[in-house]
Amino acid sequence: LEMLWTYEQEQHDREEEVRHKAREDPDAPQITVPRQQDILLGRSHVRQAFPGNEAFTKLLEQHVSAYAAVAVSDRSEKTMVSQTLLATVHSLGARILNRTEDG
Repeated sequence: LEMLWTYEQEQHDREEEVRHKAREDPDAPQITVPRQQDILLGRSHVRQAFPGNEAFTKLLEQHVSAYAAVAVSDRSEKTMVSQTLLATVHSLGARILNRTEDG
């Protein structure tokens, strides 16, 4: 349960960071059509069923045991597992996208 909460908190933090960066940089590229391998942030059923999100869920399942095996107090090791996961996502050509208020 703690691991799920930690994952949800990390996801929330990433979403907030993306929103913050988008507000800071109005010239940031706007993506109108996501690619199949992209990961769409959010909780809707449409996003959950998106091919990139389904692939990401499978990838997460592969990394859960490594993340859970690290001691709670070892934040640097947990960060390394998370960074490995993110590097894998990017190596697959996926982008993590967040829908903006204007669409």
